[in-house]
Amino acid sequence: MCLKSLTICSFFVLLLQPLLHAQQQKTIIEQINISGNKKTKKAVILRELGFTTGSIVSFKEIEPLLIKARQQLINTSLFLNVSVNNNALTDSTVAINIALKERWYIFPAPVFSLADKNLNLWWRQQKRSTQRINYGMALDYKNFTGHNDNLDIGFQTGYNPSWGIFYNRPNLGKRQQHELGFQFINGKSREVNYASMFDRKSFYKEKRFLRYHTEGRIAYTYRKNIFTRHYFAAGFMLENVADTIARLNPKYLGNGRSKVLYPEFIYRFNYNATNNLLYPLTGKSFVVELLRNGWGNKKHINTTQAKFETGLYFKLFTKTYFNATINGKLILSQQQQPFLMFRGLGYSDKELFRGLDSYVLDGSAYGLLKTNLRRAIFSTTVPAGFLPKAFRKIPFQFYLKGLFDAGYVKNNTAGNNMLVNRMLVTKGFGIDVVSFYDMNITFEYTFNQWKESGLFFRLKFGLQ
Repeated sequence: MCLKSLTICSFFVLLLQPLLHAQQQKTIIEQINISGNKKTKKAVILRELGFTTGSIVSFKEIEPLLIKARQQLINTSLFLNVSVNNNALTDSTVAINIALKERWYIFPAPVFSLADKNLNLWWRQQKRSTQRINYGMALDYKNFTGHNDNLDIGFQTGYNPSWGIFYNRPNLGKRQQHELGFQFINGKSREVNYASMFDRKSFYKEKRFLRYHTEGRIAYTYRKNIFTRHYFAAGFMLENVADTIARLNPKYLGNGRSKVLYPEFIYRFNYNATNNLLYPLTGKSFVVELLRNGWGNKKHINTTQAKFETGLYFKLFTKTYFNATINGKLILSQQQQPFLMFRGLGYSDKELFRGLDSYVLDGSAYGLLKTNLRRAIFSTTVPAGFLPKAFRKIPFQFYLKGLFDAGYVKNNTAGNNMLVNRMLVTKGFGIDVVSFYDMNITFEYTFNQWKESGLFFRLKFGLQ
């Protein structure tokens, strides 16, 4: 019996030995062939791969390497389609073949935006007033020189006139680990959100301009590897408001001031290993940021803030995904902060408490958990004959989702704001529509613990 068992075991060992040997066998990446990059420089593509010509890998490592390389190339937002595969050249060498379809990089477009933070508030509270519309022109030139650099120039008139310019140039240096950029923004407003009352923005407006805002910033990014970035920025902020605003809320700029000029310093660490930077379904991410405003003079702007965000994304089963993100903020300064520095949740989509879209929650600290259960329901392509031939089929993917958010905001000077200093919970369901050119369309029907509900719509391009 023992001899028979030993014979059977020996048979299976001999049978599996070639397979085990094949998995452990090494191969050399002899060639990396790239096609379809009419504008993008080859060095930019090679920077994302995680391997180079001459790299030695085992056969079992090749497939994960190709998947990761495709994921990184998609995350550059330079390409509509990416294909990465390999073929054997000899018994010990392989060629990696990368086929790309580049995006349309130049976007001269009209600017159309609302003075209100979302469509629902404009539709309901402002009665669809056409006077609260901003309009203008913008030029968004991605991959400006083929090095994945971006140039954005825009202006708008209407309710809140403004103009700005932004440029960043990555992949500098011998190892392409450095990035430089700058931005300048100038704007003015007839209406000022001078305070928060009853958990909503309180506005004061006149026909004349009440607020003038100017900011400038230079930035440097160090990208040690394909997943991590260290971002450093230094700039200035200039705020000038009418005396009326300073009287309505002396804390708006602090100590009843109507004008302040102060420096700003930012450090941000970003780790992102998700399958898609703009609509992740699998992977993980982490961001921590330190923001310093002012020189340290206690009589003027003197604020230090710390923020963080971490996300986990994974596949539950076929076409079904779950993700949870946690973000938080803490003001480290001891003195009472000006209203502009004290803002918490609800002022932008990046810091949105879903189900409380109509509210703002100010405080010195907050924590927010956001979860989504997503199910891919179908995908389709829509013909667009008016576009150039390469872009005449626009893909759309549809996801059905359930959502649950929970958070807490601390405010030691809450006044009549009742949503702070208590645990808040919201839930809902919705549909996400994802397309190329970084477009996400969201429809959400949400409920909060006060039995308020509503349908909310959001349109997002890129990482805005």
